[in-house]
Amino acid sequence: MMRSSSLSGNAFLLSKEASLRMQQEEDLLSSTRSSSTASTFNSSCRSVTFGSVQVREFNRIAGDHPDCAEGPPMSIDWSFAELEPVSVDKHQTTRQGSFTVAPIPSTLRKEILQFGFHVPPQDIKAAEKMATKAARQREQTIQRHLLTRRTRRMCGKFFRGVARSVRRRR
Repeated sequence: MMRSSSLSGNAFLLSKEASLRMQQEEDLLSSTRSSSTASTFNSSCRSVTFGSVQVREFNRIAGDHPDCAEGPPMSIDWSFAELEPVSVDKHQTTRQGSFTVAPIPSTLRKEILQFGFHVPPQDIKAAEKMATKAARQREQTIQRHLLTRRTRRMCGKFFRGVARSVRRRR
């Protein structure tokens, strides 16, 4: 407990120091705006450059996403292969494929998992069952929600009608 309070005290001091530093930088900017070096200083402060791109290729596994209509869903694994860093320009010219996402047919997903990533057939079957079960549960939840909404609407109409008839009798 003592440790956390001292950390928050240090965080407060750091944030106070950072705000003082920011104020000093703003003062410096406002004082140099009138001089000829201000435009050079501002343009150099506002530039952004990127050095390199680090690409990771993740393994694929049988997933658990319930939106998969048929066949096994695919997910990415925690393990990955890290490729050599390349410059942004080289990456832009050599990257493969486009970034449009299209559904993968169930037979192709199964083949990719089984032959490309060596996922055992029993894991693929288990993923299919789990996804089907999750989709069924999701559908049941939606149906319950719709039923609850209809019931509330009907109860609301009933009670409004009762309230109207009571007001009319007065």
